[in-house]
Amino acid sequence: MSGEGECPRCGVAVADAAFCSWCGLELDSAAAARMRELAGVLDDLDRELTVLWQRRAEVALELGDARAPARAPDAPGLPFPPTPLPRGGRGEWSVEGVRGLLLWLGVALLALSAVTFTVVTWSRLGDGGRAAVLVGATLAVTALAVACRRRLPSTAEALSALAMAIAAIDWHALRRAGVGAHVSGTAWWAVGAVVLGGMGALVARFVSRRTGHAGMAIAFPTGAVLVVATHAHAPWSVALGLALVAPAVVVAFAVLRRSITRLTVVLLTVEAAVVWAAAVVATMIAVGDTHAFPDPLAPGAVLLVVAVAPGAAAVVRTRGSRRPGMLPALAVSAVLGALLVPWWRSVDGNVLLLVAAVVGTVSVGLAAVAPRSWRAGTLTAGASFVGPGVAVALAPSLVATVGPLGWLRSVWRGNLDAAARTVVVGRTSTTTLHVSWATVATLAVAAIAVLLARASSAPAGRRDALPAVAAVAGGLALLAANLVVFTGAPTVRDACVAATAITVCVVILSAVLSRVDEKLAFVIFALASISAVPALGWATTTPAASVSVLVAGLVAAAVAVVVDRASPLRAAHAALVTGAAITLAGVATAAAGAGRGVPGFAVACAAGVAVAAGAVGLRKFVMEGSTVESVGAVGLGCGIALAAVSPVWLAAAFSVTAVLLTLGALRSDRSLYGPAALAAALAATWSWLGTAHVALVEAYTLPAAVAALALGIVMRVTRPASSWTTLGAAIVLGLGPTAALGIAHDDTTRVVIAAIAAFSVLFVGARGRLQAPLVIGAATLVALALDLVAPEAARLPRWTVLAAVGALLLWTGATFERRREHLRRATRALLGFH
Repeated sequence: MSGEGECPRCGVAVADAAFCSWCGLELDSAAAARMRELAGVLDDLDRELTVLWQRRAEVALELGDARAPARAPDAPGLPFPPTPLPRGGRGEWSVEGVRGLLLWLGVALLALSAVTFTVVTWSRLGDGGRAAVLVGATLAVTALAVACRRRLPSTAEALSALAMAIAAIDWHALRRAGVGAHVSGTAWWAVGAVVLGGMGALVARFVSRRTGHAGMAIAFPTGAVLVVATHAHAPWSVALGLALVAPAVVVAFAVLRRSITRLTVVLLTVEAAVVWAAAVVATMIAVGDTHAFPDPLAPGAVLLVVAVAPGAAAVVRTRGSRRPGMLPALAVSAVLGALLVPWWRSVDGNVLLLVAAVVGTVSVGLAAVAPRSWRAGTLTAGASFVGPGVAVALAPSLVATVGPLGWLRSVWRGNLDAAARTVVVGRTSTTTLHVSWATVATLAVAAIAVLLARASSAPAGRRDALPAVAAVAGGLALLAANLVVFTGAPTVRDACVAATAITVCVVILSAVLSRVDEKLAFVIFALASISAVPALGWATTTPAASVSVLVAGLVAAAVAVVVDRASPLRAAHAALVTGAAITLAGVATAAAGAGRGVPGFAVACAAGVAVAAGAVGLRKFVMEGSTVESVGAVGLGCGIALAAVSPVWLAAAFSVTAVLLTLGALRSDRSLYGPAALAAALAATWSWLGTAHVALVEAYTLPAAVAALALGIVMRVTRPASSWTTLGAAIVLGLGPTAALGIAHDDTTRVVIAAIAAFSVLFVGARGRLQAPLVIGAATLVALALDLVAPEAARLPRWTVLAAVGALLLWTGATFERRREHLRRATRALLGFH
């Protein structure tokens, strides 16, 4: 409870005072008594909470003791139960982990000390001392491990590992002592590995299975590799020996996998992978060694042996209810390599890539009948053999596809009878593209491989992957076709005809496929661009070729529109028809020898017709009409840009555009066409005035003002809008240039006309309560008045300015309240106008 001599509010010592000297509280009041009462209750609650927390700590301690497991009387290992962690705490490492780390760290240090002792003191001991060291150390550590195997199994594991390490040191010491001097080092250690493996078997039987199995997993494969290194001297024999060791390790793993520990599994896996990789490297070295392999079938046989290890490992993993991973791909790749090796030195590089593609395609096809666990690996192996050939064949294919575009630098200056094998970069090209039949065949085989991959990987009836597969396969096939056309056609005419025919066929095929699969049809239509690129390149050589190619494309697209059943694809074909027609109009006009600007006028006319047709004629076909309309709008801009070289034809193009855009404005949902038509009409008017060399500014500004005024009136009638939006631009265009020129050039006629027009606009604005005419008219009149008064005011005496300003201020001060109210009313009235 709070002290009696303290203020219950602030805690300051107050002794017997009536009031607190710090906060001023009356200490004998009811409020002070209530504070002391509440403070006493709070102290009682704190004491109760302290008792409860102490009781909770005792119960938590009893619960921890009850949860601690009791140690069995005969259980080896810990002599006392582990200390439980505090509630809510968590150790960073287990007791077993700490113990294992300490044990194996001790073993490593003892092994290092044994090595040091053997190296340093061996030469100082006699034969008896050497024997004592060898036998004593090995037997002592082994006996200690056997003695600890029941009560201290972890210690026994560490000691058995130390015994095997000392045994390996002893074997090296025997070698230094001269034992086995007549055999090679690899042979000596091959025998030593077998001995150590036998020791590991004994350790596994009597001391520790984990340590013994690990020692056997290290010793026996190492001994086998050393045997190969002892007896094999040529690359092919090394490859063959290692290729036999790797599957032996896999078989051992398969036999012992139910009884070996995880550490042994890891060791066997790593050793099998390392040995197999070394076998592959040795095989590759042997394949390039013509002296070791005069017969090309021998390295193929070695590669078949190399395929055994990953194949066996894949079978083992599959039977162990695990996915085989990349093991089937490695096994199948080795088999495919064995089929490819006989061709290594007997054929050209391109032919070798073709053979690899064929072999890979066969593998991809066989994936359909392969077991499910081997299907992905077979596909991967086949793709790895098809890929290099495709990569090499793509370079000339891209040249054959894009090369003809070089004629764009010198349009219509070519010769249709020129040789098509020339890599086209213009008229002066002399480089020839030499391509073998193997390059073309590689692309074709790759396309077949893609189709087979889809059949092998996708379940029957599934069509999701069909468009993507068709894109890859069709692209490869069209690249091969371009390569054939480029290198096989004797003249440019033949190449142009062939490329155009391919494009036409692909476009029509896309329309036919739209009845079956819409996505597939879109993909085929997109692939048409691969053959259309060289066709357009060849078409730019002569005018006749350009017109012919465009006509063929127009006809094909029109046929496709008729055949189509899918609306989106029909819209794409309609866009192609529109673009081809607009381009044909300009190209045909230019080919006929028309003057400058005429092709642009023709393009503008065709594009305007397309815009009107898309907006009005194809109103029922929403997607198709919008597409035609959009392409026509783009063509309209291009036509006007082309016609800009001639003022007359530019004016004609604007005139036709205004008429055709007016037709498009007949649709109520096309609000943009009205302003666009007015803008085109205004541009046409200005262009005709410029053609007639009219220099009067009002001839340009007044038609624009009239057009803007008409549009503003229409907008005010159709929907409510501010006068600044509907009439402001028209008034500024009508008054601004005339008034500005009249003031700048002191043109009395323009000033008078501008003043009359400004007063008329002001009157209309005041009568109709419209802000824009009222403000703009008044501002124009003020500007004209200041221009007229300024010269006269400049000639007045200086005192008159001061007198006028003083009088104005006196009058304003005398009538300030009334003028302020008038100004406020005028502002409200002006803001109330539209």
